[in-house]
Amino acid sequence: MKPTGSHIPQFHLRTASGITLIEVLVTVAVIGIGLLGLAGLQARALRDASTAMIRSQATALGHELADRIRANPNGGDNYELASTDAFCAARDATDATTCTSAVCTSAQQAAADLHKWAQSVDARVLHGVATVRHPADDTSTADVDESKVWTIMLFWDEERDPERPYRREDCSIPGDATPAWQVSFRPWP
Repeated sequence: MKPTGSHIPQFHLRTASGITLIEVLVTVAVIGIGLLGLAGLQARALRDASTAMIRSQATALGHELADRIRANPNGGDNYELASTDAFCAARDATDATTCTSAVCTSAQQAAADLHKWAQSVDARVLHGVATVRHPADDTSTADVDESKVWTIMLFWDEERDPERPYRREDCSIPGDATPAWQVSFRPWP
């Protein structure tokens, strides 16, 4: 006997299309949420890469100044920038010589070095500021020979909050600011 069409199950198109539409909507929602998560990860990766680049710049600039201090042993205290105001004064100095064609004293060389270095910090480290301290001003080095250790500190805003500018117009930084990069070194034995 041949089977008749009455024994074969019949599906209604209306029921099958409703289930398919729900499945498609759920799939689109899951994929959309996944893509939003990936976009967030990409934004975080870009921000972290930018922070890493700025920290690399700060490291290079800090070591550059340490090398400049080592190269001018008679410059000594002339390299000190005890405050952010002193940093901005060195950056904005209009009377700084370049010491490239003229013979300079150790003090003039130190002033030229600080001027060039402070401009580099301002340009390459998100308008950062810095201090350079001689240990006579720093009591944290009491356990070592104080006349030989220098500390360079760079400050900048890693949060990049436009509502709270890190460096104010008068070149000061918030009282709760901590250095984003710091090195202590002995320029001479």
